[in-house]
Amino acid sequence: DFLQGLRMKDADQEYQLSPYLLWSGMPLMALTDEGRSLLMDNITNSLEGKPVRAVPREEILSAAKQLHESGDIYRALNLYLMLLNQPLSDLTIKKRAEEGCGDCYLDLGFNFDAKEHYNSALSISNALNTKIVDRAVLSLKLARIYEAEANHLTAEKLVRDCIDDLSKTRSNDLKIANTLSDALIMQERYKEAADVLKGAIPGWDQPLHATIDNLRPYLLRANLAMALAESGEVDKAIEIT
Repeated sequence: DFLQGLRMKDADQEYQLSPYLLWSGMPLMALTDEGRSLLMDNITNSLEGKPVRAVPREEILSAAKQLHESGDIYRALNLYLMLLNQPLSDLTIKKRAEEGCGDCYLDLGFNFDAKEHYNSALSISNALNTKIVDRAVLSLKLARIYEAEANHLTAEKLVRDCIDDLSKTRSNDLKIANTLSDALIMQERYKEAADVLKGAIPGWDQPLHATIDNLRPYLLRANLAMALAESGEVDKAIEIT
């Protein structure tokens, strides 16, 4: 699945794989065999053999998200699509399912399908007037697809809108910081991206104490190391890496 996620359009032979697309297919949960078995048992027990309408939508979304984060993309996609085939009166649930589908398709390299679902999720977000960061995340995901398709003008506009929106929020929320730093990196504003992450990651220059079951702290520091390296702080980037 990870290698499939690296497929690119043939429109631009000079286009290089960006770090955002290289990381996109990386599972966030590195489960042991025992952990995967437990995860599948829990999902099976909560979903298998039950009518779709009898299962809370949140349970289906949670199962799909856990499957995707563990690298089980096809099973996750099936759950998201099954949910979207049901009448959904709760637009928040529909938005999350559309975004989940987009994430799965993006990791599988099906950019056209990913773009359709992201656009649908963004339209719902705008209608619901959801949090700025949620809309910014969707804009950034769409920007990456347009960049991969060599539609640089559209990608540039989406990234600039994302940066403008997030720069107005005075918060060290990790999701905001990570999204803003990703957008800045896409514009090659590496020093600014590094400063944003430094301010959001407690003890960013200290040894990391995290478990292999949760790769997020490592991935955040990987982004920081990349930004530091590109902005000239190579020694610090090597130390973090």
